[in-house]
Amino acid sequence: MGQAAVRLLTDTLDHGRSPANASVPTHLVIRDSCGSPAPDGSPLPMRVNGASA
Repeated sequence: MGQAAVRLLTDTLDHGRSPANASVPTHLVIRDSCGSPAPDGSPLPMRVNGASA
């Protein structure tokens, strides 16, 4: 993401214009640390956008 920001900045400085939109490819990484365990210590079921995964 930093490289994309620098590229956009240098393009703007060199050419005096910037794009109306810029997108950066992303991907979801689900880690154990993303959710807290249930009171009994068992992991909670994973939910994605309100639905069970």
